[in-house]
Amino acid sequence: MAEQRSIFGKNFVIFSQSKQKRKNTRVRMDIPCKIYSSGYPDPINGVLIELGMGGLKFQSGALHYAEDRVELEFSLLKKTINISGVILRISGKNAVLKIGNLSDEIKETVQDYIYHFYVNNMEDKKAKNAVKLE
Repeated sequence: MAEQRSIFGKNFVIFSQSKQKRKNTRVRMDIPCKIYSSGYPDPINGVLIELGMGGLKFQSGALHYAEDRVELEFSLLKKTINISGVILRISGKNAVLKIGNLSDEIKETVQDYIYHFYVNNMEDKKAKNAVKLE
């Protein structure tokens, strides 16, 4: 697993560059999602736990395999997002999905979410430090 160090708080985690395998920024989250897979007739409830421009990580109670094609549906910045891709690997209860082609609208929404995630955490840290100085 990649070495982690927390710099702004428990919700913001940056990965050590020496352990970073990805080219794109990713953020941790805890967002409910629905998973659509050809192996299951009905959508499966899951949790999106990590999101980046190149991929994501989710958990579900269903059995998934590497190379399965799935689609995830979740809410982000008050928009319903549908992302499809191929599962690269399964590690315990986590499935890592490589994202396929994204529409410009979805790319913009994901980028906005990641940007606001970083900005909000930096502002929270500044506010906490200001309180300590008073």
